[in-house]
Amino acid sequence: MYWSRIELIERREALHTDETNETRLESIAELDVALQFIDEEYGDLILNVTQLLKEKKMMFHNLWTILAPNTLIYHKDALGNDRISRLESSRMAQGEGGSRFQEISANHMDSDGVRLGIVKERLQIPQFEGALPIDELPVYPVEFHADRKTLHAELLKRGEIQLCFHGTGHQLREHTGFGLRMGSNSIVKFKVCYVLPRY
Repeated sequence: MYWSRIELIERREALHTDETNETRLESIAELDVALQFIDEEYGDLILNVTQLLKEKKMMFHNLWTILAPNTLIYHKDALGNDRISRLESSRMAQGEGGSRFQEISANHMDSDGVRLGIVKERLQIPQFEGALPIDELPVYPVEFHADRKTLHAELLKRGEIQLCFHGTGHQLREHTGFGLRMGSNSIVKFKVCYVLPRY
């Protein structure tokens, strides 16, 4: 119910101006009841989070309030590249050593060169003290990114390049950057610099 509050307020305001809707007074009354319940249940939290969001900050124990299901979230992948994923769920979790973290289940579209599909991933935000700027967290809603327009354009361009390789067989391309390979116990990141010879 917490995450639906803004949408319910917007719906109620729209009904106030929609005089063609015959059942609008009943709908407004139902929305008022739902909003009253949310205010009674989360009143103090709403005040605290609203103030933090004005400063674009968040506290660890209130992280769940900005991590609603289906939110687009920003983070870095294993190579340190920008990535946007869709959040499925999040929960407070505790590691073996007693450390707490916000565990996030998310997914994104990816290709291994043969298959294109949804990849599920688990992300973490380690516990922190006080209020941190949201864009300093390792994972956060993309709406808080300082330059969303540029980020969006760069990710679309990268996606188009990746799709041009998908399912087309072998291609020769010039590449400078990083690659991944399986090591004895983990995935190893390595520098790739291959330039096609000129004839």
